[in-house]
Amino acid sequence: MKKIDSYSNNRIVESIAFGIISLGIIALAAYLILVGVVDGFSVESVIMILFVSFLGVSMLVISIIGLIKSIFRKGEINKVMKNPNFVMAHIDGEKSSNYEGTIITCSAEINGTKQEFNSDPVKFDFMYAVKELGVEEIKVYIDQNDPTKYVVDTREIEDRVVDLT
Repeated sequence: MKKIDSYSNNRIVESIAFGIISLGIIALAAYLILVGVVDGFSVESVIMILFVSFLGVSMLVISIIGLIKSIFRKGEINKVMKNPNFVMAHIDGEKSSNYEGTIITCSAEINGTKQEFNSDPVKFDFMYAVKELGVEEIKVYIDQNDPTKYVVDTREIEDRVVDLT
């Protein structure tokens, strides 16, 4: 069975790999500076050093931000799953993001108020599977103290997709 926090785990690994690549680019910039000190700086070498330095530092900042967000999300998932209070939410549809992928949207009424939920990205045609399986609701685990912290549990559908192929 798929771990519920596998998306966060994958993002942590991607952020670390991206950070390592950015450190390599920063090391290249340092090498270019050292070569410039020995051989003298030309206008082209200064532009190249500035470009490579900016690229490396930018990538490092992005990887650190991604790592922090992924670790925070993983902690949030673990906290919500320790106290497994859940509601069955109606599957409303999906929305796509170029960077994230397909996100499942669902909603449930909690204390008389309609609450909307978004899943972590899924890696397959979730809505097709939902229609084929005749599923209309999905579990959403909610933090009792803070209902804005939740986890949409797509594992049941994902496990049953194998039967469709």
